[in-house]
Amino acid sequence: GKSLWSKGHRQLFDLLASKYNILNVKVDIYGSGPDRAGIEKEAKNKNLRVRFFEGVDHAELKDYSVFVNPSTSEVLCTTISEALAMGKWVICPKHPSNQFFYQFTNCLVFDSKKEFFVCLSWALCHEPKVLN
Repeated sequence: GKSLWSKGHRQLFDLLASKYNILNVKVDIYGSGPDRAGIEKEAKNKNLRVRFFEGVDHAELKDYSVFVNPSTSEVLCTTISEALAMGKWVICPKHPSNQFFYQFTNCLVFDSKKEFFVCLSWALCHEPKVLN
């Protein structure tokens, strides 16, 4: 995937920097692109527990059970579709662009920073349901 600000990195960093991040989670971010250096710099400046990796095919990310997409700029996000098809938890903001995905059991929707961490805590402590 592409490392672009429009993919929701600022929103993710704001979430991770919030007072509700009592889990102090470590997040892995995959992607390359023109905004990558700036994205890495902002994560470092905010002292976030974030690791960066080059973009890979989603099929290679089978060891992960949680996919977070804080973006509200994509009309129908293919990465959310792929994550759900792979049987992962998907955590995304309540937004018209994500509404199609609400019907899936593994889609956890948040409308605030506090709700984001409720969803993340749930996903980290439970196995995702098999998509059928």
